[in-house]
Formats: sequence, structure tokens, C-alpha cells
Amino acid sequence: MSKGLVVKSNAVIEASYRLSVMEQRVILAAISQIRRDQVVSDDVMYELNVNTLRELSGTKSKAIYTDLKEAVNHLYERSIVIEKPPNGREGSTKKLKTRWIQSAIYSDDEGIIKLRFSKDIIPYLNQLNSHFTSYALAEVIQLTSAHAYRLYELLIQYREFGKRNIAIEDLRRWLDLGDKYGALYDLKKRVIDPAVRQINEKTPYQVKYAQTKSGRSITNLVFTFQKKDSAGDSEVKRNRYTQADLNKNPSLARPGETYEMALSRLNRRSVA
Repeated sequence: MSKGLVVKSNAVIEASYRLSVMEQRVILAAISQIRRDQVVSDDVMYELNVNTLRELSGTKSKAIYTDLKEAVNHLYERSIVIEKPPNGREGSTKKLKTRWIQSAIYSDDEGIIKLRFSKDIIPYLNQLNSHFTSYALAEVIQLTSAHAYRLYELLIQYREFGKRNIAIEDLRRWLDLGDKYGALYDLKKRVIDPAVRQINEKTPYQVKYAQTKSGRSITNLVFTFQKKDSAGDSEVKRNRYTQADLNKNPSLARPGETYEMALSRLNRRSVA
């Protein structure tokens, strides 16, 4: 199981779906193993080792393998609704409803599970050259709030700006909340505030948000965020990036970029 990058199409980040904490960990751990320099088919299986997952997530649960099996079983039934093609391509506005995985193999004696992604989801996880977001698996693997995983991705998608304005209606659809938490007070108490606290406690970013109105109604939430170790400045305000920055945060590099290419791009941006 890799400790590397999670790379997703923005269309998946803004898709409508709901996963549990363990299901999120399973999906992200598998995605982090996808080779960025090769075309991947749905023949490839990704291995999840219970001991590695325990180490990465920091959990002390003795039932983690049972939890892992249950998560994979549920994932087999889970669907995701995607509204845009990968790589920002122009295409049909019809919604794609597909499964995350199409099969799994259990090795109970070894504490290992292998899973295969569905054919339709792979183009949103592999060979992405635009309209994608990447981050280190280690940044999120210890989160214990399912909504925190989703909110983190939605914010990191805008990391170059350190700010994202999200319509409450869009957020509810992306989180697949249905009729739950219809009142803003309940949405904040049950979803937004716990997710923000988790991100602030367990990830490299510090987040805060404010409400904005359209007429008399609160319609949007404006999130601002920055790196905790940046002495009060966000990443985009850094004067110059170094090799040490990339070693510490490999998600700064885009898929397929060498360190030299990434430093050149980042430092051009910081000067601008």
C-alpha cells in the first residue's frame, strides 16, 4: 500500500456520493497506488494490507480487518454520480452513475484484500492531464469524519487560491445528504463544523469559513485556508519553493512532473 499521491479528476471531487470513513480510506489507499506514468485498465487489482492501513491511519482497533472487509463489501454496493467528463473535456451533460469497484478478493489468513476499480471510474483516476487535484495520502488518512474527507478535497482543489466559495445547495448535493440537515443550523452543527474541526486538528491546513447571503437568505459558505507551518502565510504567498518543500509535500508536483519542472512552475507562480 502506497503512502504516495491521491490523484482525482475534479469531476469526481464534485460528484455526488457518500462513503463511510473506512470506505474513504480504502478508496484513497487504492487510488494512491495507481501508476501515473501508465495507462491503467480495469484488469489491475490493488492490494490493501490490514497492518499497513492500521499504521497509516493510526488506529488501535483490534477489529480493523473485519472493519476493512465490511467497508469493501459496502463499497461493492456504493455508487457515484458524476456530471462532467474527465480532463475538462467538452461532452454530454448526461449524468454518469457507476460503481466504485467491480470485484474484490479476500485473503483472510494474510489480512489482505485486493480490489478492482470499475471500468467507468478509471478515466477519472488515471492519465489525467488537466482539471485534476492531487494531495498526499498521509494528509488525510487519520481523519475520522467522512464529511471531513470530502470537504478537504473540495478545498484542496482550490489550494492555489486559499479560498473557495461554495453554494450550500451544491455542497448538499456533493455530499449526497438528501433531505438530511435541511436547516442551516443542523447542517453546520452536524456536518460543516465537525469537518472543519477535524481538518484543523488532523491535516496540514487550517480552515475557517463565513456565510454569505443572496437577498435575505444565506446561500453560500466562503472557506479560507492556509498551511499550518507557513508562519501565517498561505502557500501562494511563499517567495520561493525549494527541493525541501517538494520532499515535505509531494502533492505540490503534478502527475508526470519532474522536481525541476515542478519547481520552475511553482516559482514562476510565486513571483507572479
